Amino acid sequence: MTGYEEQTVADLRKELEKREIPSTGLNRKQQIIEKLEEDDAQKRQKKSKIGDDKDEVRGEKSTGSSGSKDDQQSVPSKRPAEDVESKDVKKTKIESSEDKPKEGKPRLTTPDIEFDYDRSKLRDPRLTPGRVRRPQYTDMEFPEDLKKKFETEYEIPKPEKPPGRLNAFQKNALYCEEAKMNPLAFSHDKQIMEGKGPDGSPTYDQAGFEIDYEK
Repeated sequence: MTGYEEQTVADLRKELEKREIPSTGLNRKQQIIEKLEEDDAQKRQKKSKIGDDKDEVRGEKSTGSSGSKDDQQSVPSKRPAEDVESKDVKKTKIESSEDKPKEGKPRLTTPDIEFDYDRSKLRDPRLTPGRVRRPQYTDMEFPEDLKKKFETEYEIPKPEKPPGRLNAFQKNALYCEEAKMNPLAFSHDKQIMEGKGPDGSPTYDQAGFEIDYEK
């Protein structure tokens, strides 16, 4: 037993972020638990390998102790430039371009992509129970002519990509930031909800229904 089953989804997601494990596609609690257990197994395997390597090094030192002083002198190792660059890139935070809209174009917001269903052709024209907000278009179901119109008339915000090659954690962070800024993104409302936390104000999905934080 790992004890993950007793934790909430919010705590498990925090553990993923702490370990720099991408959470894309991990929507159910069991999926998150399996990912954490897989990471635990990999860490145990690495520790075991490190222990074996240390034993080998000790054996080599004991057999080579009779060599000359010149042989025993250690040569200082140079730190590869790639390691320095990767650490610098890792420290680089994703800068948002929220405050840099193009001149003459208003920024695209949630009310701009809301619409109303044509209820005149429905058998029961009454409102759907539980729907609080007007439904919205997403980038997956956006009419092509309307999409071109919005791209021409509005500024669709995007985060600035950090320089250099990104690791998996940075790519996931960039994806989440872009989804949070772009109202058309499929996971826009999910990112807004996670930013508010379990005690935040209600968040609604593209269909207009309230999202359950624990699910």
